Amino acid sequence: PAPSLPTTAAGTALLAAAGVVERAATASVLAAVKAEVANAPSGGGGRKGRKRTNGMPRRPLSAYNIFFSEERERILAEIPDKEGDDAASEKDGKEESSKSDDAKQEAEKAAAK
Repeated sequence: PAPSLPTTAAGTALLAAAGVVERAATASVLAAVKAEVANAPSGGGGRKGRKRTNGMPRRPLSAYNIFFSEERERILAEIPDKEGDDAASEKDGKEESSKSDDAKQEAEKAAAK
């Protein structure tokens, strides 16, 4: 079987330099590649998603999606409001000042790592 020619200009130039392909064949291949590149669609060329029609239902939520939505609600309920930030920072400051020196040093070492 005949060897297949490379489809890139750099590949054909390398073969021509090595004497594997005649210069005339190289020129015709380069012209074909340039024409192919010029006619190629200019887009990302990435994966295109299927478009959903208006009447088509959505996929059901997975178990993880259900779990995560419940956990998100729980976590958001635990987070104090912006108005309560002062009270929360005061509480944190009191907890920090009441720690023993050993606990403070351990926390600082852990933070430094």
